Amino acid sequence: MNLNVINLAHRTDRWFHICVTFIGHPVVRFNALTHPTGGWVGCMQSHAALLKQLMRDDDTGMYTVLEDDCALLCSREEFDSRWPKYKAYLTAHQGEWDFFSGGGAYIIPNRIVCRDPFIIECDWSVCLQFVTYTRRSAKTMIDYAAQTEWDTACDNNLARNHRGKIWLPYPMLCTQLENNASDIASTDQQEILWAEFKKAVETLDKFVKEQTND
Repeated sequence: MNLNVINLAHRTDRWFHICVTFIGHPVVRFNALTHPTGGWVGCMQSHAALLKQLMRDDDTGMYTVLEDDCALLCSREEFDSRWPKYKAYLTAHQGEWDFFSGGGAYIIPNRIVCRDPFIIECDWSVCLQFVTYTRRSAKTMIDYAAQTEWDTACDNNLARNHRGKIWLPYPMLCTQLENNASDIASTDQQEILWAEFKKAVETLDKFVKEQTND
């Protein structure tokens, strides 16, 4: 399963960051699209265009897409150890989940799916810096991008269409780069999102502790 990375042509710094962060893994660059309205619309259409290509060329039914501001929450050695286990489990349990998020925000955990590798099913999780899509969730993204008007951001739309079928690793594998200007969000928006990532880590810790005590 390749790590397919959405990257704007001029962000060579971000591409270098990804290559260093995920050295040893099959990283494939996808030239990000832009949109006149800017912001998340171009990001959404990049996800959709890449997913169309992957669904055409890859019959595995699982497609891992990274944005170029993806940053690890764990050490590279830990990622190298954990990611193959997640890939194997996701492959063996296709049909039980709709998308796997390497790290999310505004999360609502439901239950512990598995403890090795540790996976938590969530009713809600947003942010797309590291996502493994199934054909079902890929179609959701592609269909939404094909619209001409949108009532919410694409990650919110993905979450609302796949509630209860969202899986997250525990602890989360990744977040978004801090102190690195976002291509689609203002500084204030990014600071809010970083705070929500940190809150998500605490939420999962609390949830796991409560489930263990039960």
